[in-house]
Amino acid sequence: MDFLKRKSELEYIKLSDENISLELANTELEDTLAKKKDKLMRVRDDLLSAQKAVIEKDSLLQETNSLLLEHISKTSSESKQNEAIGGDKGLEKGNEITSPEITSESPYSLFFQHAIIFIIVRILSSIFILQ
Repeated sequence: MDFLKRKSELEYIKLSDENISLELANTELEDTLAKKKDKLMRVRDDLLSAQKAVIEKDSLLQETNSLLLEHISKTSSESKQNEAIGGDKGLEKGNEITSPEITSESPYSLFFQHAIIFIIVRILSSIFILQ
């Protein structure tokens, strides 16, 4: 009888040790799961921020495109009016259309420079705001 009692006590100790080991493993798994969930939430937040930046960039590009189209159509109509009024007097002898003197003074040059700077500043400001 004493032998059976001793055997059951040993079995109880063995099962208790195994139970403690399983509880420790379970706790470690729960900790790992919590860390993975936190990391996943950070990645999700980063993706949402990136999506917001892309949407804002697209909006700015659309706005810039509409302004460019408006400016192009305005200067195009002004150009047509100037042709109707002045004919081809604007082309002096020796100044071809591809001449550096004319192309560097393009009416679009300054506008495009400002548009590009505006886009770059807006994108950079949205990036720094998101960080």
